[in-house]
This record gives sequence, structure tokens and C-alpha cells, in this order.
Amino acid sequence: MLRTLACLIMVLCLSPLWGAQAQQEQNEWLSQSDQTLADPEEAVDIVLTGESLLIDQPGVYRLSGTIENGSVTVRPEQEEKVWLLLDGVTVHNENGAALLSDGADKLILTLAEGSVNTFSQGAGEPTAEDNDAAIFSRDDLTINGSGALVVEGLYRDGINCRDSLRVVSGSLTVTALEDAVVGKDEVALCGGDLTVVAQEGDAIKSTNDEDADRGFVVVSGASVSVTTGGAATAQRTAGGGWGGWTAQDGDDASQKGLKAETRLIVESGTIVADTVDDALHCNADVAISGASLTLSSGDDAVHADNALTVSGGSIRVLDSYEGLEGAVLTLSGGEISIVSSDDGINGAGGDDASAAEDGSWAGSAGRFGRDRFSSSTGSLAISGGVITVQAGGDGIDVNGSITFSGGELYVYSTGQGDGALDYDGSFAMTGGTLLAAGPAGMAMSVSEPGVPGTAQAVSGSGAVEVVDAGGQTLARFEVPGAYSHVVVYSDSLIDGQTYTLSLGETAMEVTMTTQPQNNTGFGGGGRGGTRNGMPGDPPANRPEDAPDMPQDWPDMPQDGPSL
Repeated sequence: MLRTLACLIMVLCLSPLWGAQAQQEQNEWLSQSDQTLADPEEAVDIVLTGESLLIDQPGVYRLSGTIENGSVTVRPEQEEKVWLLLDGVTVHNENGAALLSDGADKLILTLAEGSVNTFSQGAGEPTAEDNDAAIFSRDDLTINGSGALVVEGLYRDGINCRDSLRVVSGSLTVTALEDAVVGKDEVALCGGDLTVVAQEGDAIKSTNDEDADRGFVVVSGASVSVTTGGAATAQRTAGGGWGGWTAQDGDDASQKGLKAETRLIVESGTIVADTVDDALHCNADVAISGASLTLSSGDDAVHADNALTVSGGSIRVLDSYEGLEGAVLTLSGGEISIVSSDDGINGAGGDDASAAEDGSWAGSAGRFGRDRFSSSTGSLAISGGVITVQAGGDGIDVNGSITFSGGELYVYSTGQGDGALDYDGSFAMTGGTLLAAGPAGMAMSVSEPGVPGTAQAVSGSGAVEVVDAGGQTLARFEVPGAYSHVVVYSDSLIDGQTYTLSLGETAMEVTMTTQPQNNTGFGGGGRGGTRNGMPGDPPANRPEDAPDMPQDWPDMPQDGPSL
């Protein structure tokens, strides 16, 4: 019960833009009994024997038995709560919802201890409306208890709740042809173990885009495993298209893990995602303050159209096109490890590009979020945490400015047209430790150093290490490959003092300074008119009579001059 209350309180505290009405509704919910289990002694026992069941009165019902082709319909004459204590139920409907709720104040499914309960929908076209999910509810839906619930939607969705969906406890396995778990107003996962697979849609999402106080997803205490596109990792690496998978059309192409319209909040628990599209996605803001996340994605591991905030927890991105992406990135705590085929951390502002005429998501230079932002705004602020990036493109790519005041940042880029650091504005560093390594051709450094350091265009491989005169290692980064440019800054160094800078098996003496050092490359990999320092897509205000941009650019030198 305490975990459930904390889940909702956390949502309120992290969402200052909520209206008064939404807060009042949430406070009212806190006084209700979503976490209360159905009492078997108060329940009316019903044994399913093959015929469809209609429950037209509020109350508590204990269900067991089987319906081979039919449904359980909850449609009370009074708009009051209905509890269903599921104790060994199997319901299949070939042409509609196996469980339908319409007209209750709230439907609560309690999973009896030790029970396995199954609701499945066949592939046949539904014979009535509101039947395109195995469990379809127009009412608030809560799932609790200690048993198991298995949901299979072969026609379209698994669970589709047109109001608020909350999972308090229990073991849930949901598979669906399209979207697996949908809560229009909200999806609150405050406990339980969820395994969710969506073949052609999103795994878990909230869809209300008309009310700023709705359309959110929160994870606080649940253990969540999501997969989209079947074997998503295998699909991504099978070839074809950006990121190794083929384009699909418009909104139907969305195959995200957790998707929210207004807020996606992760406070505690675990999330494991293997997705064709973004693993975590919000059309507005993402806030991660705890939990353990292990993410593999064919697009962004975590994407926010607006603000992306990480203040705690553990985020391991095993595979992604881009790791973290948002217009305003604020990283103040936690442990973050990113592997990406393009940019590791991308701070880019502006609206998503509209869909191309052929229906595929094609922005200024790609689809499904790749280089899709048109504005040159964007920012990254790092004040804490331990961040490690291994990128095939830019390690850090910000269309605006970077501020670094604390924490540890380790960046490695292998992109030959990219760099470990790339920003359009300034990079001001007043604290923390930065070690970055990558190619020299497009390399950038710290433009406004407030702590001592150096930038060196030197070739090496293996660990980058800074050792003081007494032999103490002050900073170390196990770089997994070769590089031709390194950037080292740390508040543990002393301005004007000489240190040993080791690059694998080679070493050099370097005097650390707070004086700005020139960047060796062009930098400026902004999305508005340049990409990785070279002209890319024309800017929005480019004159119509301007000459065409060259299509083929010469290879840039990999080893720049020594500073």
C-alpha cells in the first residue's frame, strides 16, 4: 500500500504543470482502495461453464472456469465499483473482447494467490464496437493480487483501457498484434512483474493528447520487460534502412517500448527493453530519478521532445541509434552507460519534422527521429552522476550549449566524420571530470574551461590516464579502441601543474591549464544547416536562388595538428 501511495504522490510532485482539477482527482484516488484485494468471503461465486457472462450489478465476484468462445461483460446498472476475483479463469473470444467493461465506476481485477488466469482474443474481426482488445475497458481499470494474468490479443491490442490503468501487483504477461498495453489517460505501474510483447505496435503507452493533465506513464516499483517487433534485436541487425531495419508507414510504424504523450516518469523498479523504435519515448517530458534500466533500441534509447532529466538510478544502453535525446537535457545523478551507432547524447530543440509524402518518417536527414529537429536550440547540463558514452557518431552532440559543473563524463567516438564532443554554442566547465577521445578531424574541446585540462591531437589506443608527480592516478578512461584526439579536464587537477598523460602504452608530459585551447576540427554539428562541421541540409531561410550544395565531400584528415 505504501508503495502504491508513493507512486501517485511522486507523480504529483514531479508534475508542477498539472491543473488543480487533475491534482484533486489524484488526491481522491489516494483515499480509495485500488490496492485493496477482493475478499473471497464477500464474493459471489461464479463458475464459467462455456456460456458468455454478463455482470450487471456492482459488487464482488469470484470467477473460475472456462469460456471457449465468448466473453465476460461488466456493465452494471449503477456506476459503482466491480471487483472480479480471478481464481483460475480461461476466456477466449474469437471475434471480440474476452473481457469487456463499460459503465462501472472502476473495475478491479484481483488475481487470486497461486492462480493463472487467461483472457485471449482471436484474429477474427470483432462483431461489435469496443472489442478490438482482449481486455477492453471504458472504465478505470486496476490490477492487483498475487496470482498471474495472461493476455493475448491476436486481432489488435492486448489490454486497452480508455481511462486510467493501474497495476499494483501480480504477474502479467501481455502479447498483442499491435499495441500491448494502453491506458488512455494514464498508465501507473506501481508494482508487479510485467512481460509485454507488441508485434506491430507499442508495448505500453498512454494516448491522451488533448488534456495536458493526462497522457502520462509512471513506473514506481514495478518490474517491466518490454519487446516490440518480435525479436527486435535480430530484426534491427538483419539489414535494411537506418539502424538495420526497414521503414514502415506513419503512426503505424510506432514500435516503442514505453510511450507517453505528456510525461514519462521512472522513479523505481526495473525496466528491460528491446525495441525496434524508441525504448522510452515522450512527446513532452521524461524524468528518471531511480530504477534500473537496461535498454536496446533501433532508434533512441530514451527520447523526450522537450525536457529529459536524469537525477538517479542506473541506465544501461546496450544498443541504440542514439542514446539519450531531448531538447533540454539535465543530468544530475545516477549511472549512465551508452552504446550508440550514431550520437550518444543528443541535445536538439525544435519540433519533429512532419511525415514525408510517402508516409515514412523522414525529417531533414532521416526518419524515426534521426536528425529530425530543425531548430538550432538545445542544451545539455551535467552536474552529477557517472556517464560513459561509446558512439559511432558524435559522443555528445548539442545544437546549443553545454554546461558541466560536476560528475564524471567519459566519451569515445569512432565516427570518422564526427567527434567525441560537438556543440553549436559554448561548452562551459566549472567542475567534475571529463575524458573524451575520438577522431581529430572534427574534434572540439571545452570552450570555457573553469577547471584545468588539455586538448591534444595525438594518436593512441587503450586507456587514457592522468597521473600526478607522486604516481597517483587522478583520472582514467578505458577507451575501447584507437583515437587521434583526447580532451582531459578535471577539478582534481591544479592549474599550471604538469602531469603525465598516458595514451595506452605511450606517455607524455602535459601542463594543465584553464586557458581555452583551440579546437582542432570544424565542429558545429548542428541540425539547422551543418552536419558534423560540413554543409548538410540547407537551412530553413536559405534563398531559393542559392546554388546547390555539393553532394560529395572529400574525406577529412583523421590526424589534426598537435596543439
